[in-house]
Amino acid sequence: MIKKLAICDWGIGGIGVLKMLRENHGVNSDIIYLSDAGFVPYGKVPEKELTSRWHEVKNFLLSQGADHIIVACNALSTVVTNEENVTTIVEIGKRIVAEKSDIELGIIGGVITINSGIYRTNSKRHQFNIAQPLSALVERGELSGEEVRQQIENIIAPIRESKEILLACTHYPALLPIFTELYPNIDWIDPAPTLCRVILDNFDLTHGNRDHQFYTTGSTIEMQESAFKAFSFTMKEADLRELSLSLSDNISK
Repeated sequence: MIKKLAICDWGIGGIGVLKMLRENHGVNSDIIYLSDAGFVPYGKVPEKELTSRWHEVKNFLLSQGADHIIVACNALSTVVTNEENVTTIVEIGKRIVAEKSDIELGIIGGVITINSGIYRTNSKRHQFNIAQPLSALVERGELSGEEVRQQIENIIAPIRESKEILLACTHYPALLPIFTELYPNIDWIDPAPTLCRVILDNFDLTHGNRDHQFYTTGSTIEMQESAFKAFSFTMKEADLRELSLSLSDNISK
């Protein structure tokens, strides 16, 4: 039984997961959300430093009473291995990729995600490309316009023969309207719905008060605005709190 579920991401990408759990599946568990937007984008952080940051994030969330943690960031997931009471978006993405070994599949993600090789299989039909600028655009609430379209075209051009493309970043689904407009013949795969089904199949989330607590090491105002623009999700000001960059400093507060 999970009374308090935690979701963490570098920014607002995991809000899409939260919204699916709450609105599509009626989850009653209280939910803590941590956006670490004040920290260096996880997709650019060296492995040793990223591992250290993961331990800070985990310890903070556990200190807030989390029973289970969803790591909604692909880059952060690369340094999380077989930890109790933790589910990562990469676990789900890897299952999807493994089932598509005979398909012309593209995978796009941040630098760390792609270069880690975490999604690589023996299939010669899979192609990869780095899509780092897209998460920053979504985080800023930039979901349309010439710059966004040009970035997407540059990223997809080398793998445009793919039949399907996996979005290996939870920010990217916010750009699905443009992805599908520019490339209507490609099937776009968002792992978040599968992640939600796995959580619901394995845990009891019927207990709780449906409370939210949103933490960020960045700006609560920017978090609010971008979450609404990207996922049409409204955060109440009373549920928002800015944290100091050193997460350990917030544990006793």
